[in-house]
Amino acid sequence: MVARLVALLVIAAGSAASASFSSSASVNPYWIKELCAYGEEPGVWRELPNQQGMVFPNGGHLPQLIDTNTSFVGGRYELLNKDCQLKNRFKEYLFDPPPTADAKPLHIAFFGDSVDSQTLEHTCWTDAREHGQNTTLVPHWQSTADCFAQGLTCLTPGSHWELNMCMIRRAHMYGRVVPSLHPDFNYSATGFKPMPYLFEQSREFMLNNSGTDPDFIMLGVHFWELGHLVDGMRPVEGITDDTRILPTWFVDIELQRYSEAVMMMRKVFPKSLILIRTVAPPLHDLESGRSVTHKHWSHRMWIGQMNAIVRAIARKHNIPLVDMGLMAEGFVPQQIISPGDSHHPAQWLNLEAFNVALNIYHDYKQAKELLRR
Repeated sequence: MVARLVALLVIAAGSAASASFSSSASVNPYWIKELCAYGEEPGVWRELPNQQGMVFPNGGHLPQLIDTNTSFVGGRYELLNKDCQLKNRFKEYLFDPPPTADAKPLHIAFFGDSVDSQTLEHTCWTDAREHGQNTTLVPHWQSTADCFAQGLTCLTPGSHWELNMCMIRRAHMYGRVVPSLHPDFNYSATGFKPMPYLFEQSREFMLNNSGTDPDFIMLGVHFWELGHLVDGMRPVEGITDDTRILPTWFVDIELQRYSEAVMMMRKVFPKSLILIRTVAPPLHDLESGRSVTHKHWSHRMWIGQMNAIVRAIARKHNIPLVDMGLMAEGFVPQQIISPGDSHHPAQWLNLEAFNVALNIYHDYKQAKELLRR
């Protein structure tokens, strides 16, 4: 892999445009497509997690089945491409001692929905367990300098309307629910804010709190795009709770909206690597395909269509993909969904997918460092 990278970057370094985007549609350097596509490569599971007892965290967070320790992350899911093998970057980047005393923490942002934000919660709980301490709950939109200074594991209460944070020794993580990909969407009665204000407000706080832009950003499927079709916030004529398959004209609209949201994000965050991910299938009724507990997420087919949109956006905009839908193939939803839930992935699956993202970032960072030499 390293030899392949060096050969690639020797060629790239000969061009003045090597670090630029190959077209107006690309939001990442063109050479990123030559790196290992960890999130798209076919893979198999070597073992299932040993689920331990139920944990009921503070702050209104959902109960979780807590997995075994971090040494297993990145070791259960194996890619079939022997030249592109996953390493336990989750442990390396977030839990191992830093490589130098002055090493800066990793900065990560998630924009999607609660599926994405729960990665923050799972990481904070893992950190607290690894270090034998409790997670400290901190208020939204307030400085977390005390967390940095005292080495605390700090987590905000879960929220659809605020910026969620997980602060651990080696990472500052931020998550924000995007209520709609429609730029004119504004439902202030519930606290939902439209784009681009949502991106700009989040970036301003990140810069003030952590002093830098995110090293990478993870975009999600945006469940709320589906939820608003049936919850009365943004109804669309011809689509109801009984619609089994979203019409092609609507899928085309969503493709355009997602594309515009990606370009908007690149404008607000000009330096961050952008990644994107799909979701695992929800818990659904076998006969109708509907979600068994959340009307908002409606049909499994709708979520499959949103996953297809995400894959298309990844290809169009040169965005590395973490295909959780592919990773979850072979499981029944009951095996991979949090207990008492219908669509949030269990902790072990969320962290395994997060590890894939960290592997992508690791190679990207390594390539950038080689380019600078």
